[in-house]
Amino acid sequence: MPTGKVGGLHGGMGQLVSEGNYYYFEMDNVEGFVQNGQEVTFELASNGSIKVIYGDGAKKPTNAPKPKQKENTAKADNRELLTEDK
Repeated sequence: MPTGKVGGLHGGMGQLVSEGNYYYFEMDNVEGFVQNGQEVTFELASNGSIKVIYGDGAKKPTNAPKPKQKENTAKADNRELLTEDK
């Protein structure tokens, strides 16, 4: 997730600066607590606008590692049993 710095937070609106890009947001898009000058992580929507900003106390989604599949180490037993004919 990208990170940025909150600035110009006033009256339920604010600005986020990240890698030279400026994004405007409303407090409806904020999870947790944010203040001016704070470094936050955020997500962008497909149209390039702020989808959500994760402030202090917000539950950030984690990329849980996928469970590893066990290799099939059991081999098929294709041996023929040798028996004596009586």
